Amino acid sequence: MKSIQVKILIAIAVLVLVGIFFVSIGSVKVTITNNSVTVKGTFVGSTTISVNEITSIEYVDSLDIGSRQVGMGTYKMAAGTYKNDKFGSFKLYSYSKVNAFVIIHYGDKTLVFNQSDVEATQNVYDQIKDIKVE
Repeated sequence: MKSIQVKILIAIAVLVLVGIFFVSIGSVKVTITNNSVTVKGTFVGSTTISVNEITSIEYVDSLDIGSRQVGMGTYKMAAGTYKNDKFGSFKLYSYSKVNAFVIIHYGDKTLVFNQSDVEATQNVYDQIKDIKVE
C-alpha cells in the first residue's frame, strides 16, 4: 500500500513542477529588417508584417488587453488572439508586468506587443519607426 502512496506523491510533485515551469516561461522575440517586422511568442507562433503594409505605429504606456480568444496566458506573459473594445480582435505578444506597448496597424489588422522592459519596448518602437520613415 505504501508503494502506491509514494507513486501518487511523486506524480503530484511532478505535475506541480511542470505547472510551475509552464507558468513561469515565455518570451517575445522581435526581428526587424528593412522589409519586415516579425514578432514571435512562446507556444503561439509568429506574425510577420511587411513594412509597406504598416499604416500606423504607436507607443503607449498602458492598454486594456481585453480577453483572450485563442492563445496562452501565464504569470509571465500573454500571447495569441485577444479582443478588446479599442481594436476588436488583434494579435498580442506581451510580458504581463510591462506597461508599455507597441501597436502596429496594418490593413484592417492590429498587432500589439512589448519587450521584457519599458526601455527595450521603446527601443523597438524607435527602430520600427526609423525603417518606416525611410
